Amino acid sequence: MLKKIVLTFFSVAAFLECAVPGFAADEVHFTVTGPASVTFDWRSLSSSDDKISYGTCSGCESTTVTAYTPSPLQFSSSGPYFEAKLTGLANNTVYYYKIGANAEKTFKTAPPPGRSGFIVTAESDIGDSTSNFNIAIMQNMIATVNPDVSLVAGDITYGADHGQSKVDQHFNDVMVWSQTIPYMPAWGNHEWDQSTDDMRNYLGRFGLPNSYSSPIESSYTTACPQNLGKDWYWFDYGSARFIAYPEPFGNCGSYSSNSVDWTDWFNKVQSVMQDAQNNANIQFIVTWGHRPAYSSGHHPGDPTLKGYVDYLGDHFSKYVLNINGHSHNYERTYPQHGVTHITAGTGGADLEQDGSCLWLACAQPSWSAVRYMRQGVIRLIFGSTGIVGQFICGPAGGGVNDVTCNQADVIDSFTIGTVSSPTASLSANPTSITSGQSSTLTWSSTNATSCTGTGFSTGGATSGSASVSPTVTTTYSVSCTGSSGTATANATVTVTVPFAYTLSSGSAVSVVAGGSVSQTVTATLTAGATQSVSYSVTGLPSGAALSFPSCSPICTSSGTITTSPSTPAGSYAITVTGSPNGVATSFSLTVSAASNTTASLSASPTSITSGQSSTLTWSSTNATSCTGTGFSTGGATSGSASVSPTVTTTYSVSC
Repeated sequence: MLKKIVLTFFSVAAFLECAVPGFAADEVHFTVTGPASVTFDWRSLSSSDDKISYGTCSGCESTTVTAYTPSPLQFSSSGPYFEAKLTGLANNTVYYYKIGANAEKTFKTAPPPGRSGFIVTAESDIGDSTSNFNIAIMQNMIATVNPDVSLVAGDITYGADHGQSKVDQHFNDVMVWSQTIPYMPAWGNHEWDQSTDDMRNYLGRFGLPNSYSSPIESSYTTACPQNLGKDWYWFDYGSARFIAYPEPFGNCGSYSSNSVDWTDWFNKVQSVMQDAQNNANIQFIVTWGHRPAYSSGHHPGDPTLKGYVDYLGDHFSKYVLNINGHSHNYERTYPQHGVTHITAGTGGADLEQDGSCLWLACAQPSWSAVRYMRQGVIRLIFGSTGIVGQFICGPAGGGVNDVTCNQADVIDSFTIGTVSSPTASLSANPTSITSGQSSTLTWSSTNATSCTGTGFSTGGATSGSASVSPTVTTTYSVSCTGSSGTATANATVTVTVPFAYTLSSGSAVSVVAGGSVSQTVTATLTAGATQSVSYSVTGLPSGAALSFPSCSPICTSSGTITTSPSTPAGSYAITVTGSPNGVATSFSLTVSAASNTTASLSASPTSITSGQSSTLTWSSTNATSCTGTGFSTGGATSGSASVSPTVTTTYSVSC
């Protein structure tokens, strides 16, 4: 059954842009040289572009390293060429960097020892995009897979066959991924099988860690400067140790059939493997080099190399995978002495085919699990207890294809070891905040190659932290994907919204000193849960008083402004303040002075016998009307009226 991953491809022209004048630096690539170091190499149009600046955030490349001239010096063009070692870095960290006027790029340092959940791609037998059309597509496929490391198993440029300009073109072709992904090479025969190219073009382009020299064979002369200390090397990346093996160069680049180099490697590599075997942080040992130990393609497996890797597989249980090229095809073996062998000669150079069956051995050997005449990319996902491998179908062509597939189809899948399902965890600290505050989300995973956050960004990282500031209670989630599925975890941040309200009062009011008037205040809830609001009043003149009862918004409270006859006349700004929060509102109070009004009332006679009458007489000053109680004044400010009470009665007049 075909599986598919999503790959997006650019045009060939996009690859060729890197080589055109106008770039401050081209041929940019780097290698992992340790858990806290990388080494960059590039070519520049100017000797002044000899610096690389870097930092841990975009636009803050505050550390600058001055590059040096690499040794041996490349001769594919006049350069100038530069190499710079970046040390003292933090592991598992994304750095931003700039070289000259080039656009800002990023690189990521190696994960901590023992960490799984990373991706490696492998290819070999590549060349350049001006010689083979599919090479541009193949390099773009690697960029789309976006691995953590890219292994190249030799026959890098074919500069000896196609010319020195093709060496430079290759290193511009791979810039689609090599500016952000480590380029980790092993050497192939076409790096130095003719006098038109030699190892100076390659040894001088890569800073390699833990490197070894192969022996100088008796036929070497000083005219063949091959033995320069970078024939093979090893490096650790998370839970894996990757060990290159050398190309057995003979007389000035010709193949050495007596395999002195392999014998020397075999004797030395056992201690490197034993160290990894004893290291609890290392779960897998992987070798890669150019020539195959097992192959039914155009170049058969070398019996000497086969004997050595079979022995190593028998003696080191962590040694589980070998990657090679040389034969231009894809082939995977069943585990041989515990080691799965992958021929990855599918990097873009034309396929190598024999006869009508296309294969040197028409009958597929019993040790061969899968083989294809098709270009493509090997993708390896390293979990905590196993490796999942995939061969991703590349473009058609390069020769006769013996498998039909769509570009980006996964046409071979295999597992080395056991692959556990991914796990994911997500926590928030604190879990409860007040609106406007922040919480830190922390996520981690196992057996995952990437994580995606919902409601926050993980940047694809399998672990990390991010700050969030929700305004309402929010549940966040993280989904972590590995080779055997996806795991999801959730965390909720509870947001408490502070109690908030507004106040408004009635319109302006007026009162005559000694009188009273009503007023209201309204509290409106704007946020949070309602609670009781109490009020205080300021700005009242002397002799005046006002209070409002407490209430819980939304609510309106009524109060009465009382004054005394002595309350000073005037206009006053009255402020009503609510507690809690100190929210205030105000209104205007106008007090008018009281007038000097008098009234008098008399009765004649003041004592009568029932059935008799008495005359009430009233008068007033500064009055506009008078009202009687028990008799009628008709509103007159003075006058008299007859009354005939049947019981003793008190009469009054108000003017």
